[in-house]
Amino acid sequence: MRVVKSNRTEELVRALASLLQTPSGEAFSEETVVVTSHGTKRWLGMQLAQVLGVCAAVRFPFPGTVIEEAFAAALGAEAAGLERWRPDTLQWSVLAALPGLLETP
Repeated sequence: MRVVKSNRTEELVRALASLLQTPSGEAFSEETVVVTSHGTKRWLGMQLAQVLGVCAAVRFPFPGTVIEEAFAAALGAEAAGLERWRPDTLQWSVLAALPGLLETP
């Protein structure tokens, strides 16, 4: 993992493009760049394509996806039940439990 800091997006794109120009793995392996929004994903892909000529074999997952993949890699089959703790899934379990708790002080 490498972290580059700057308050200028064009400097960050240039630094990332420089890193991506040198393959870090096998010929057909993907590089992973973690992003926080769909807009950033699209913008960054376009900027990299402009600097490099093409943006291929780069995946742009969200931080939650990277964390889930790390847990799955570390825990193996035990990680299968972790999806129930995702916020979009957990909210329904909490909402289902609330009616039974209305009388509880």
